[in-house]
Amino acid sequence: MKPSLILSKVILLAFLLGLASACSDNGERSSPSGTDAPADSATTESAADSDSATAETTTAADNTDSGDSATATAAADSDGADSSGGAERHTITARSTAYDPMVLKIKPGDSVSWVNMGGHNNNFEKGNIPEGAEPWKTQLGNDVSKTFDVEGLYLYKCDPHFAMGMVGAIIVGEPDNLAAVEENAKGMYKRALAKAKAQL
Repeated sequence: MKPSLILSKVILLAFLLGLASACSDNGERSSPSGTDAPADSATTESAADSDSATAETTTAADNTDSGDSATATAAADSDGADSSGGAERHTITARSTAYDPMVLKIKPGDSVSWVNMGGHNNNFEKGNIPEGAEPWKTQLGNDVSKTFDVEGLYLYKCDPHFAMGMVGAIIVGEPDNLAAVEENAKGMYKRALAKAKAQL
């Protein structure tokens, strides 16, 4: 065999071996790259799922907190209603020369408001109120409120319109001062006293 032919075959064989080695290297290098892509994708999806779960958990916690807050508010409202102790508020309206109603029955601790008091006042005088209760006179034209804690019969008047019969009576609980009020009531007070006795 000619030396030149042998040399050609050796060169061709070396070239083929080098090419095979290069292909093998490229395959090994590309394989990890191919493997890494799915791993990165899976990691990204896992992180997204984790973030979604965290968001859902946070939302659920927020909803729970909101529910607790609503419950606490309802409980506070309920406590506020109960803390009144059953006391009631009543209203008396001043007319031209009369209180409406003229006679009002309430419980100890209840409050009374007088409205439409332009040109009127209230005057609770000693002798026409129970012992232990304070005399009370309001300014002309002022709408006012008062809480009644002492049981008994209270007679009162509007000073400018007393002669025209603008008097009133408030019965708080069980009045035990009726005899004293009967003894002291004069003039138009007797009108309020008669109306009050009719409701006892």
